Amino acid sequence: MKKYIAFTFLIVSYNLLAQLGINTNNPQQLVHIDNQNNNPSIGIPSAAEQLDDVVMTKDGRLGIGLTQPSTRVDINNT
Repeated sequence: MKKYIAFTFLIVSYNLLAQLGINTNNPQQLVHIDNQNNNPSIGIPSAAEQLDDVVMTKDGRLGIGLTQPSTRVDINNT
């Protein structure tokens, strides 16, 4: 019985940690790269903090300079 509980915990834990953050402890999408390591450790990064970020969502959208891309390739050109 203990083996089944441990196995279930392992599977649930894997699904919770299914985001990859590079230079950030708080990934906002499936893959999140924070070039300048300036994002907060909790909460949503501000617009100024997102300018150097690159994200990829689970549905394949790429965001450059923002964390919530609305099209397949969404670039914040400021």
